[in-house]
Amino acid sequence: MTFNSWSKKEIHQLNILCRQYIKLVDDCTMYKNNLISLIDQVYPEYNTAFSNITSKASLYILENYPSAEKLLNADKDTLITILATLSRKSLKWAKTKYNALIDVAKSALKIGCAPKSSEIVIKSAITILKTLIKQKSMIEKEIKAIAKNIEEIKLLTTIPGIGIISAAIFISEIRDFNNFKNARKLVAFCGIDPAVVESGKFKGNKVKMSKRGSGYLRRVLFMIALASIRKNRNSQYVNPILYNYYSIKIKSKPKKVALVAIMHKIVNYIFAVLRDKKPFRIITPEEHNKSYRQSKLKLTLVS
Repeated sequence: MTFNSWSKKEIHQLNILCRQYIKLVDDCTMYKNNLISLIDQVYPEYNTAFSNITSKASLYILENYPSAEKLLNADKDTLITILATLSRKSLKWAKTKYNALIDVAKSALKIGCAPKSSEIVIKSAITILKTLIKQKSMIEKEIKAIAKNIEEIKLLTTIPGIGIISAAIFISEIRDFNNFKNARKLVAFCGIDPAVVESGKFKGNKVKMSKRGSGYLRRVLFMIALASIRKNRNSQYVNPILYNYYSIKIKSKPKKVALVAIMHKIVNYIFAVLRDKKPFRIITPEEHNKSYRQSKLKLTLVS
């Protein structure tokens, strides 16, 4: 069962990088939310022009035209060219975006001018956010450089919903797969096994996650679970088997409980892939039961 394609030094480095990556993701989210609240003071309807405020084009507008007056006085042709270049889209798209921004600026003027301090704070928030995004990108690059040489990570990325970063986080947290004799042990290590709250004479009847082990593991499993039941660009579910299972669960259980059940399934997938050292293959419950019966029959015949 021994299956470690990495050194202890590599996995330790990967763990440090992955945890820093998660922290940077949280920091980016915090500063993005802060920026949104600041923008609302200057451009209340800005989200009608840019749904993604952290896109290159959006950040350029906010950094260079942090007030409605400055945006309305900007050279039209220059701004359209910049929008097209930064977004890598057509001039037609850029013209539409420009018109939307002008509408936002005019609407902001009707409401009232924001104080000069708002412009300063917006620029400051953008500078910090851009630095965080750059740092996150740098850490991500380092993670991928190490991950490409680790066979376990490559195998995990064959499971729908698991990307190279989430696979790297998972492997860096469990460290040595050989420590887990069965899937239940791995589930328990992830802290998603059931636990009943008891204290003295009190006997609880509500089952919750034990939350033992690494919180980073539970977090990445939660994100994988969400990714697994979403639709991809082709409007197909990433993992139709898990989505069907989730659909049945939410009929009688809260969504969070159903997602924990999906997390359990994913850990079972991960254990099987690492145990068998083979890429993941989606099989229906019927196919699984048939395979189980056949293997059981073989064991009976041998004995």
